[in-house]
Amino acid sequence: MHAAWKTGAPLEDGTMSMAMRVDRAKLEAFAQKAIADVGSTLTTLMCTLGDRLGLRDPTSAKLATRCGLHERYVRGLLRLAQA
Repeated sequence: MHAAWKTGAPLEDGTMSMAMRVDRAKLEAFAQKAIADVGSTLTTLMCTLGDRLGLRDPTSAKLATRCGLHERYVRGLLRLAQA
């Protein structure tokens, strides 16, 4: 049995319950790691998408012209993407 799981207490008839108690700290650590991994995966996907669209290190002026957008808004979006 995994160390994070502990068997339930004996029932009145002496048998063990099927319920398991979870080590809350280990569960929270696992959940945080899973969320971080999902975030990393999404970042990788967005970088791959940008690369395939030819957005490697663009200037905001070039990208705005290419997309037909106002350069001020593209510059803001690029700054957000860097964060």
